[in-house]
Amino acid sequence: MAKVLLVIFIMVYPGSCALWVSQPPETPVQKDTTASLPCPFNAIRGKPATGSVTWYQDKVTLGMELSNVTPGFGGRLVSFSVSQFIRDHKAGLLIQDTQSYDAGIYVCRVEVLGLGVRTGDGTWLLVEKGPPQQASNTEQEAHTSILLRAGFYALSFLSVATGSTIYYQGKCPCHMENMATPPAASEK
Repeated sequence: MAKVLLVIFIMVYPGSCALWVSQPPETPVQKDTTASLPCPFNAIRGKPATGSVTWYQDKVTLGMELSNVTPGFGGRLVSFSVSQFIRDHKAGLLIQDTQSYDAGIYVCRVEVLGLGVRTGDGTWLLVEKGPPQQASNTEQEAHTSILLRAGFYALSFLSVATGSTIYYQGKCPCHMENMATPPAASEK
């Protein structure tokens, strides 16, 4: 009888701690950056969790699991490390170089040996347009070159206009009369 109770106790004990999975309802991220989708789960504190995690986009469907070979994600997915799953009870996902088409609901499904399988409620990934990118050095150099050239043309034009004005003032007969006539004695 004691052996039967021991077997029942061993089988019931791990199951007495119901598995739960937590996902934030929304995660905003800027386009072209890395999105971090957390998926912490519970397990027996201080005990390593043995199991697996599977991620889905939009809905949990057999055969529609996300991986680096999933169309549109080629090499951009990074799972949290195995040690984080085992020790820290975290089963997150990183999506590198996020694009607008990555927006949607991401659902994690965690299976822990002795606790069962649980699916999160999903996290809405909101991909926002990034800040305006700064002009590249070559674009800035081109703009600077154009401004300098325009400045030199304006300076040249002003120099020619000023020189011409001074030259023609000396040639004009009306100016010559004033210069040739000495001031009258009464004006002195």
